[in-house]
Amino acid sequence: MPQLTDEQVEKFLNKFFQGEPENDEKRAISRESSFDYCLNYFRNFHEQGNLPALLKPPHLQEACLHLAAYLASWGMYRGKSMLLQRSARQYVPLVGVIVNADSRVWTLDVDSYTRENFDLLVNLERQVCDALEGKNERKPTITLTTKVMLGVFGNIPAIDTFVYNGLRDVQGVRADTLDEKTRQALVNFYDAHKTVFDAYTVRTVDFDTGQPTHRVYPKAKLVDMALFMHGTPPSTDG
Repeated sequence: MPQLTDEQVEKFLNKFFQGEPENDEKRAISRESSFDYCLNYFRNFHEQGNLPALLKPPHLQEACLHLAAYLASWGMYRGKSMLLQRSARQYVPLVGVIVNADSRVWTLDVDSYTRENFDLLVNLERQVCDALEGKNERKPTITLTTKVMLGVFGNIPAIDTFVYNGLRDVQGVRADTLDEKTRQALVNFYDAHKTVFDAYTVRTVDFDTGQPTHRVYPKAKLVDMALFMHGTPPSTDG
């Protein structure tokens, strides 16, 4: 299996932003910042110990709209997506899962993926899946469920096609479900480049001001970004 160097991983992280961290105005309106706004929104309620308020007006509607905007920006409304057939109100059961989730899932990151902790994420993923499935004809994909978990809790990379490809290439693992092989592959990749991930700091952007907040990207997001960039096919544009 090909192994990445720390220099390559850092280059992937820098390329992901293409200089936007140094250009606050540009970054604030970029597609990528939808992650920031979603994470900030739910984290604020968690940090204030006020998650139950999300189930009441006007926050319930705001929460559903944040989820819709984030998932749309990150490709979950393309093609024949199951999300296209319903309004943002389809996320009401999901907001219930967020409010009632085990408090420990808010503190988990790739540097704390013990088997016991990862079991918490497995259980959370099942709950997210059930909430999204509802009366839909199809079961949500792991891409959709982990995309939600990343955008709300920041505790696991979103296993989309490119992250899947990247992890398969560097760890030889087909991460099509949250199981022990996926846990170990994510831990191994993080540990191999721990120096880079621990030192790399990106602050989320505040929606109201467009300026960086006190909140930094979780390591799961950095791992996600690196694997995403590695697993993305080279551009064929002329």
